[in-house]
Amino acid sequence: MSEILFSAAVAAYAVACVLWLAYLRGSESPSIARAPWVLVAAVLAHGARDAARWAIEGIAPFAGIGPTLSTLALIVAVVMIVLRRAGPKVDVVAAFALPVVLGLLLASRLGHHGETPTGVTFLVHVAANSVGVAAAVVACAVAIAYLLLERQVKAKRLGPLFRRLPSLVQLEELSSRSVLVAIPALTVGIITGHVVAARGGRGVGLPWQQLFAMATWVVFVLLAVLRALGVWRGRRAMLGTIAGGAALLVTLSIYAGRS
Repeated sequence: MSEILFSAAVAAYAVACVLWLAYLRGSESPSIARAPWVLVAAVLAHGARDAARWAIEGIAPFAGIGPTLSTLALIVAVVMIVLRRAGPKVDVVAAFALPVVLGLLLASRLGHHGETPTGVTFLVHVAANSVGVAAAVVACAVAIAYLLLERQVKAKRLGPLFRRLPSLVQLEELSSRSVLVAIPALTVGIITGHVVAARGGRGVGLPWQQLFAMATWVVFVLLAVLRALGVWRGRRAMLGTIAGGAALLVTLSIYAGRS
């Protein structure tokens, strides 16, 4: 059952992504309207698969890097559904986030799973980091949409993207809010990570992957400060957001590789 639900989730995510990308390219096919419902079906299959695996096999959502990647993918997908309420056209941003969701879900098969963590601090650490990375992925997806739309506007070639994406102002605001969600979540994740490392008896100093995570956190904090001061707006802010999100995914890959 778990394998069937996994395959169904992968297929549904891929179909939803293709439908939205086709929509952004100008397709008028009636099937495009089904993209949001295909995404809902993917989330239901994904959630049912993880729940069944937990109930039958005893593999909890954060029991190792594999289940954590799956949970992270599910969080991002759920956020994409919730974004439909943020305003008209906003849900189309899913076209830029779903490839990451699909990649995380597939990567979860490669990561190991272990015993269910029992420490509250560790659970808070993993959960907070998952929320932070999910918010960063959303911010990056919005930033990519912004840069593509801005390119069309500057070239005065207003194609399908101009008609089907939210305005540049809406996209920048949504990206900024996503970063502001990511920062406190990542802050909690880093602090609890230090506590877990200290309890693990790793001695003086921090593992280099934790230092990399802290450097990534600094990037997002600087981005938020520069935005608040009005120093970085528009394209610069979007490029900074993408850089921070890419660094986070690299950090996640490091942890996955070590596992």
